[in-house]
Amino acid sequence: MLNHIEKLYIMKAVKLLYFLGLILSFAMVSCDDEPVDPALLVKDETATPVNTGTMTALVDGDLFTATSMSGTYSALPDGAGNLLTITGIKSNGEYITIQMANPLPGTYTGNNNTAPETNITMSYRESLNDDIFTAFDFINNQPTGILKITSFNMATRKVSGTFNFVGHIPSAAFPVTQVNNGVFTNVSFTLQ
Repeated sequence: MLNHIEKLYIMKAVKLLYFLGLILSFAMVSCDDEPVDPALLVKDETATPVNTGTMTALVDGDLFTATSMSGTYSALPDGAGNLLTITGIKSNGEYITIQMANPLPGTYTGNNNTAPETNITMSYRESLNDDIFTAFDFINNQPTGILKITSFNMATRKVSGTFNFVGHIPSAAFPVTQVNNGVFTNVSFTLQ
C-alpha cells in the first residue's frame, strides 16, 4: 500500500507528464507549411550550386560569349545590404564581371569608387596574366559605364540586364578597352 506522500508524488508526476504532453501536442498541431519570404532565404549548404544564364558583349569589336556563368549574392560588411556578383567566363579564361550593391531594376552609372552600399563595378580581363579593365577612368576620376538591370528576382535567384563601358586600368590613360552591347539573361546566383 502507498502512503499519502507517495500518492502525492505520483499525482504530481502524472500531472507533470499530462501538462508536458499537452504542450507537445499544441506545438505539433501549430506547425504548418507557409511560403518562405525570399528575403529570408539562407545559403543551402547541401546542394551544389548550378549557375545558369548567358552573357554576350562586343569587346573591342570582337564577340564575347561566355561559356560558363557564375553568380553570388552575399552580405556586405556592417549591414550595408547585399552585393550581387555575376561573371561570364570563356574557356580561355577571358571574363567580364559585374558587381552591384543592393540590386533593383533600373539604370545605373558604374562608379567603382564609392561606399559599399552603392558600389557598381564592371570589369573585363583577357586572361589571368593581363590587366583588369574597369568602368572607371582613374586619371579623370569619372565613371565610364552604364548598367541596366531589367529583372532581379530573389524567389528564382535570377537576374537579367544590359551593360556598356570603356575599360581603364588604374594610373594609366591608355590602353582602354571598349565593351559594348553587353547582355546577360537569366543568370542564376547563389546566396552566400
